[in-house]
Amino acid sequence: MPIYRAILKYGYENFSFEILEYCAKEDCVKIETLYIANLKPAYNICQVGRSRLGIKHSLAMRAKISALHKGRIASEEVREKMRLAKAGENHPMFGKTLSEETKAKIGAAHTGKIISEETREKLRIARVGKTYPEETRAKMSMVKVGEKNPNFGQAISEETKAKMRAANGTPVYVLNTETGERNKYASGRETALVLFCNNATVARYLKSGKLFKGIYKISKCE
Repeated sequence: MPIYRAILKYGYENFSFEILEYCAKEDCVKIETLYIANLKPAYNICQVGRSRLGIKHSLAMRAKISALHKGRIASEEVREKMRLAKAGENHPMFGKTLSEETKAKIGAAHTGKIISEETREKLRIARVGKTYPEETRAKMSMVKVGEKNPNFGQAISEETKAKMRAANGTPVYVLNTETGERNKYASGRETALVLFCNNATVARYLKSGKLFKGIYKISKCE
């Protein structure tokens, strides 16, 4: 840290260390940040109290940090603590919405990106045996319902339909309980595209027998 190097260079006797203010424990960060903002101390490179904001590591230090964490596996207890530390209001994006400009930048950054087979396998293994509560499933489903679905309003080509049938060929019936109209689709994936939801949602309603959106009865073709 700069202050340590400065003390070694100029000598301890050329510095003074004083208590600026006594305050409650819960106010420490707020008071420290206030002093940093007003006094702008030369040796305080952090812009916010008890924060790493403002610090930039050298490439050599980044390499050391990376090497230190390679192969390290966090326990389930540690993972749960990390998750809770950024859950709900603690999450930096809680209550915030991304602007269209930011969304476009994120999209452009990922355009053309190819995920390696090794990474795909790691992602698959990480999801094995993972279950979500009904509330979470409902939220995940609603995220891509209607206009929020990336395929909303898009026409599916016959070529795409054929690929979908080949990938997942379990025929599905969709009955509109209000009109009595029943349609047959080649797979759950195709059904999901027509109903503007995802494949997992179709599978869930197939299993539960409940009406999708209170109207559509989804069943397997016998």
